[in-house]
Amino acid sequence: MILEVIGVVSGVLYVVLAARLSSLCWPVSFINLTVYFYVFWTAGLYADSLLQLFYFVLTIYGWWSWTRRQPVSQGPLRVQRLRIQGGVGVLACVVASTLLLAWLLKAFTPSEVPFLDAHTTAVSLVAQALATRKILENWLLWIWANVFYCALYLYKGLYLTCGLYGFFLVLAFYGFFEWKRVWRQTV
Repeated sequence: MILEVIGVVSGVLYVVLAARLSSLCWPVSFINLTVYFYVFWTAGLYADSLLQLFYFVLTIYGWWSWTRRQPVSQGPLRVQRLRIQGGVGVLACVVASTLLLAWLLKAFTPSEVPFLDAHTTAVSLVAQALATRKILENWLLWIWANVFYCALYLYKGLYLTCGLYGFFLVLAFYGFFEWKRVWRQTV
């Protein structure tokens, strides 16, 4: 229970900092993903648990990407939008990843919810990858994922985590509109 509380607090802090485009979100992410690796594994959410390992790599990359010095001609990394072909690629990646992960979970784990665990994991992984490059549409994927995460965690009895992801849903809307405002100022 105490680990879940630490996960909730660090998760909220991470998303608030990310929505405000603060690079401090990345070190906070390390705390969150470490705690939730354990929480999800013990709850039998194997894909969500392993997702934390992917987040670890993406967190390192995101921190580097957001804080590295760009050539003066490029300026700092700015909020960007996906083009149509990028959106199609994102959708294809989510669908393919969901199907592959669901198959792996059914074949190799005792997961009670292989498709839902796989889908939320696939959407989250793609959303996090987009966030590392400050792509606005990452927030739309987080909105989608958080709706399903709430149902999943409620089913698994992770009530604090369900509440956290309900709050993440609200923060994802905030992040989307905040990043969209910033993006509009740069176009």
